[in-house]
Amino acid sequence: MKRSVPFEIFRYAAIFAAMAVTLVPILWMVSMAFKPIAEWSATGADLTWWPKNPTLSNFRFVFGESTN
Repeated sequence: MKRSVPFEIFRYAAIFAAMAVTLVPILWMVSMAFKPIAEWSATGADLTWWPKNPTLSNFRFVFGESTN
């Protein structure tokens, strides 16, 4: 049985929306992992998906090699 075109459009739109709702927070967390702490509080035009100065210092802190 063939489904109608509007149903297929709705189905794919729902799948895309579910993927976006799932993936955007994960991608945001990955982006934040490489940002220095100073960039975490950026707002407005300063808010970017990819860090201006990527760093691994957050990983060093988590795994115990912090200088603090």
